[in-house]
Amino acid sequence: MLIAALMLFSVSGRANGDKILGRWRATTKSLIIEIYKSGSEYRAKILDFTDHHTTQPASERKDEKNPDPKLRDRGLLGMDVLRGLRYDSADDTWTHGSVYDVSSGKEYSAELELDDTGKLNVRAYKGISILGKTISFVR
Repeated sequence: MLIAALMLFSVSGRANGDKILGRWRATTKSLIIEIYKSGSEYRAKILDFTDHHTTQPASERKDEKNPDPKLRDRGLLGMDVLRGLRYDSADDTWTHGSVYDVSSGKEYSAELELDDTGKLNVRAYKGISILGKTISFVR
């Protein structure tokens, strides 16, 4: 009986974690991502973005700021920018991930949470979460 209850809890925890799957638009309206699952990790890829600093279309933009010269020619559309996130059912958050900032070529730690209004908050930080930056998304 205990094993069955633990299995049910484990399955329902995974299902709750999947509630972030799908397309999300930044509240600034400058970025659209799609969160998907790969094995037990949650990832997000860029579907579209607006950059007011250039007239170059998003479809032609490359990962020019990447510290690895071999990756600077890859396109930004379709690129994974969130990786390694795991659902924590105790806190109802997604943690232990990383986010890649295409504007700087830097990688940061990442945590996600859904607030009471259904807004997805992505926290990016180096070292201590409180010193980071949050970007919010809506469906």
